[in-house]
Amino acid sequence: MLNETIIENSKKLFQLYIPNLLSLLTGNEFLNFIEKSYTFTVLNDGKTANRNFLVTFLLLVEEVAKNESQEIRNELGYFNFLLGEFAKIEKNKEFKNLVLSVVNNFEQNDFKNVLGEIAVCLVLSNNAELLKYESVQQNNKSIDFEFKDADGNTFLVEVLNIEYNSAKYEKGNPFEKFICGRLETKFNEKSMDLSVPDKNRILIFPIIHGFSIEIVRENILYLTTINKKRFPKDGFNSFNPMSFAKVQGTYFSLFTMEEIAVGELKRNNNGI
Repeated sequence: MLNETIIENSKKLFQLYIPNLLSLLTGNEFLNFIEKSYTFTVLNDGKTANRNFLVTFLLLVEEVAKNESQEIRNELGYFNFLLGEFAKIEKNKEFKNLVLSVVNNFEQNDFKNVLGEIAVCLVLSNNAELLKYESVQQNNKSIDFEFKDADGNTFLVEVLNIEYNSAKYEKGNPFEKFICGRLETKFNEKSMDLSVPDKNRILIFPIIHGFSIEIVRENILYLTTINKKRFPKDGFNSFNPMSFAKVQGTYFSLFTMEEIAVGELKRNNNGI
């Protein structure tokens, strides 16, 4: 049964490991999460389709209790960092909608993918204004973000998490064909039945999981020039991919391919 002890212990974990999330949520929103998560856990024995925020939070409880690992604490530390960095840019209702969706979605939302979405949102928010999270188009397809640039032009960004099996790696065209295929599939899924002008507003932002440093280095030219070409079949654009890694002894974070390839950070004050 949910009681004051569980609520207070949960709040202490938030305060210690993800204080920026606690600052973002109202008291009622925090209690709503605790109540919903407790009910869901009891009914489903903590099982979900993916390792979402709830499962990550339960893993944190277990990790802290046993004090056997820092893995989840590092992951949530990065989440806390992202929330803190976004707070420096502007207070944005749509960003809070993203965070609330992340926290309260107990059925889906693999937390690793969620971190990628939030990091991408932060990267783009340094140079554009976030207008809408989950922007529904005329084809009833939802695209992750709608932004407005400094010139007043709006564009849509779909974050694509790609799981790459390095055991199947083949240098050159097979590798490029795999990445291009995933980008084209996602674009076609989201742009189906849209007009050409609406299609032209869509950009794909790939985050690739499973790369080794060797794979990145062998394909660095391709990985750092994807944004300079339109895909000939569908005529859409992509951002250069990023990937989670450890660079210069850092903890879990999102890096450009250049940073991973050379093993050093080359970021300005406007980047994460």
